[in-house]
Amino acid sequence: MSTAGHGWAGVVLAGGRSSRMGRDKASIVLDGRTLLERAVDLLRPHMGSLLIVGDPLRHRVADVPVIADDAPGQGPLGGIATALRHAPHDRLFVLACDMPGITARFVQRLMAAMQSNDDAVVAQCDGELEPLAGVYRRSCLPVFEARLHAGRRKMADALAQVRARYVQVCPGEEGWPADLFRNINSPGDLGRVAGALPSTGMTMEVLLFGPIAEKAGASILRMEASSVNALRQALTARIPDLAHMRYAIAVDRQVVQDDRPLSGGEEIAVLPPFAGG
Repeated sequence: MSTAGHGWAGVVLAGGRSSRMGRDKASIVLDGRTLLERAVDLLRPHMGSLLIVGDPLRHRVADVPVIADDAPGQGPLGGIATALRHAPHDRLFVLACDMPGITARFVQRLMAAMQSNDDAVVAQCDGELEPLAGVYRRSCLPVFEARLHAGRRKMADALAQVRARYVQVCPGEEGWPADLFRNINSPGDLGRVAGALPSTGMTMEVLLFGPIAEKAGASILRMEASSVNALRQALTARIPDLAHMRYAIAVDRQVVQDDRPLSGGEEIAVLPPFAGG
């Protein structure tokens, strides 16, 4: 994790019913990575620790701990309250996994805006709040728990009861992407954002050998991935024939079978069967 984010926890909310999508949104692959992996990759360089609130069996990403929602079915407020109880740091940047348009600049903007007496920092555009990509301090927890106990789960009302700072950020203005706050809620949303997502910066050179290089038409590819499994998905997206081929991935000249985080500084090679075994 980054030393720049000392004292901060990055939290990804991976739950939700996904009723309009018809499947688990966190596991949807866009540009070679799942929505969950994209959110983790975005937060990782800015945080002292990471946490996923979701299903511990389905929502695993490399070395990031996953905790179940303390009270499933309570909406985003319940997920944020769970994170506030369990995160190792007092200040949290909370991000819903279905917002792939969020950028590093936005994360840094909200983190920098937090003052010592703020309980929360949330973006707004002309009064419309965006609470699912925001900053929350543990001091919010008593108010959030009381509202959950009373069955009042609306985020805007909960924020009105704490010391919230509202930062004006309007998509499409002042250099902010037009799709900054777009949610992936339905299959139709996927086509509108695929291929137009911001980079999270985990870029590495991947060496290709034998028939794999022939299929790719190159011996070196520039790829983005935060883990070995994410790299496998990105490779299959770039080289569709890999889905039907046997191959091995070597990290620093050692073939790896399990998932593990990648920093971008490793030597990565994709080996055909005769080389990788």
